[in-house]
Amino acid sequence: MTRHIFLVRHGQAVSNLSREYSEWVHGPDGLTPLGLMQARQAARALLAVMRPGYRLISSPLERARQTAEILAEGVAPDATLYLDERLQEKTPSESFDDAARRAWQALWDHSSQGGVLCVTHGHVIQALAALSLGFDDITRLHPFNCGITYFRDGRLVAFNMSLHLVGEERSVEELD
Repeated sequence: MTRHIFLVRHGQAVSNLSREYSEWVHGPDGLTPLGLMQARQAARALLAVMRPGYRLISSPLERARQTAEILAEGVAPDATLYLDERLQEKTPSESFDDAARRAWQALWDHSSQGGVLCVTHGHVIQALAALSLGFDDITRLHPFNCGITYFRDGRLVAFNMSLHLVGEERSVEELD
């Protein structure tokens, strides 16, 4: 059975605006109005490529969970959302390799029946992509809020797909 894994970075959160290292933000860290719109745009893009029956998983942090709930409404309204702490942001004492292996184990566990749609964090996606590509420097990989990354059978197929994020409020020229 082929394992299809779609990763979505959470939508823009309050902590993204303040440029705080979001993992340690105390108190609410929900999505901004732009983050809500990004999540709806990602849901429309995923609806075009996903088959029914995907398992929906998310980091339990508010910004990821809120994004996952919006994706579920648009892609799989009857799906159960599973929260998995292994998908949380990297901790300061954790190496990127360790974060990638932790997250990869969660993804592999959840994808045993086929496809997974996962909402997680930028550093987790960076670490997973770098591990897959054999990169040592993950700073060259920067997923956008609600950018979509796709793995098939453990191999990176697409990183940070984001054309769905271009709308009336942004033009293609602004992405440079």
